[in-house]
Amino acid sequence: MVLVCSGPGATNTITGIATAYMDSIPMVVLSGNVPNNLIGNDAFQECDMVGVSRPVVKHSFLLQRAEDIPETLKKAFYIASTGRPGPVVVDIPKDVMNPQIKFPYEYPETVKMRSYNPTTSGHKGQIKKALKAILEAKKPVLYVGGVPSCLRQTNTSLS
Repeated sequence: MVLVCSGPGATNTITGIATAYMDSIPMVVLSGNVPNNLIGNDAFQECDMVGVSRPVVKHSFLLQRAEDIPETLKKAFYIASTGRPGPVVVDIPKDVMNPQIKFPYEYPETVKMRSYNPTTSGHKGQIKKALKAILEAKKPVLYVGGVPSCLRQTNTSLS
């Protein structure tokens, strides 16, 4: 998790975010921003972090209401750590971080997203076909590599 201020604090994270994206490293970046009413008005230290980071993140959020913080953070960590891991940016305007109305934050147990449903297991039919081909081969060769770093601890040797 990375927490940065608006403007240069946010833009200075782009190289690290891009590296995490290329190396499949889960990362959640919380970046500050100017208040919602100043976004798009070239305010001092305003930065379109959602737009700037778009090519090198799995997803990005721009919060507009304080009530959305718990669910958005849950979604951000879920997206960053599932499927192919990678960085997620959550841009939080100043007025969202310091709301006028106080309310209890309830962190959701689960998250539901229509647009993001990563595959968590292999296709049984394709696995059976691959196994059959390997077993029927006279001299099978397995070329295994490109394992994301989060899976290296669970990778077992083939012998």
